[in-house]
Amino acid sequence: MSVTDGTVDYGILAVTESNNTFDGTTGNVTPAAEQQTITNDSNVSTNILLRSSDAIGSTDWDLEATAGADQFIHSYDINAATPTWTAFPADNSNSTSVVTLANNGNTATLDLRIDMPTSITYTSVHNITVTAVAIETP
Repeated sequence: MSVTDGTVDYGILAVTESNNTFDGTTGNVTPAAEQQTITNDSNVSTNILLRSSDAIGSTDWDLEATAGADQFIHSYDINAATPTWTAFPADNSNSTSVVTLANNGNTATLDLRIDMPTSITYTSVHNITVTAVAIETP
């Protein structure tokens, strides 16, 4: 499995703002150009699961179901004409299967969304890692 282009820049966001890779235009970038493509590079059908890390920076932000002080929400959507955002599990565990890619070369479009904390201790760049896991379909 591969994910291209593999990098998302949500831009510079203020507290309580949100931005996404589907149609977002908040901040200094337009991350709609940041959609990711997941490709099944194997010869077996695979279920794709996703997980998100906390946001790592000068003061880390915890991934949570509700935004708060140094707490953010990170969500995803797959193959949507109109996204229905699903929050990543707050315990940084894998999601349930988000899509099955049946054959070599099958693809899915991954959109991501961030909802900023309600307050932050220090302003700085934060990095979030999203991991895609491929499991052979039984």
